[in-house]
Amino acid sequence: MAPLSPADLILNPDGSVYHLALHPHEVAPYILLTGDPGRLAGIQARMDEVSCTRQHREFGTVTGRIGDLRLTVISTGIGTDNIDIVLNELDALVNVDLTTRTQHPHLTRLRILRLGTCGSLDPQFPVDGLIFTRYALGLDGLMGFYARAQEAIDDAVAAFNQGFEPPLTAYGTSCSAELARLTAGYISLKNGITVTASGFYGPQGRNLGRIAPAYPDLLHRLTSFRWDGYAVANLEMETAGILALSRALGHEAGSLSVALANRREGTFSQDVPAAVTHLIDTGLALMADWARTAQ
Repeated sequence: MAPLSPADLILNPDGSVYHLALHPHEVAPYILLTGDPGRLAGIQARMDEVSCTRQHREFGTVTGRIGDLRLTVISTGIGTDNIDIVLNELDALVNVDLTTRTQHPHLTRLRILRLGTCGSLDPQFPVDGLIFTRYALGLDGLMGFYARAQEAIDDAVAAFNQGFEPPLTAYGTSCSAELARLTAGYISLKNGITVTASGFYGPQGRNLGRIAPAYPDLLHRLTSFRWDGYAVANLEMETAGILALSRALGHEAGSLSVALANRREGTFSQDVPAAVTHLIDTGLALMADWARTAQ
């Protein structure tokens, strides 16, 4: 493999990767991704030791230790465009020699968990409840720019894509199997399919009355979709990109969300800080269990 060019792998003057502004030694093997930079402080406060803090644009990073667990927490901002940056730069930090710009001979597998907020699409996924993503359906288009391996869900997604006019090309992906096995011990988690949209309003079926939606039946089509016994649980803007890119790069990834709204019932959380705190506490417990059991 030829060395990567400065235009492909962009480094800052101090040798850190371009957007995250991190060096390889500042990345832990366990990664928490949270969209909102405001959540970093709450997670950092739970750490027994902090070895790195960094802020560049919307990308904030804290690396530290909670008990025996060394982890890196990164705020990604909103959307799979940012996920494309974060996942590729994280992979470069652990699998590319930034000095020679060549791939390491032995690759590192990261374990990544997204902690995010979402809107649920079914009464069985109540407001303030936690949802673990078994499969994700991406409406954002990101993975159309990458070669990816065939997944079992792909045939079902191809059937889902039929009948949309204008044409809609979704992609499907699944979570880490080793992480999915761990969630069986968490009775508060409901499992389902997460749909990742390319925006917050029209792409998630919202209509503020100024622009007619291209897909007025989008939510109905989504709630009718089933795969492997799972229903569509929630809508958000990052998960499919995280799971699919991680899978393509050889990393293990999952997504844990708290439902702040129920789109079918038109309800919204009455205590967002408490809901987010529950999400963080559960996510950290799940990460600690993952670290204890991972091979």
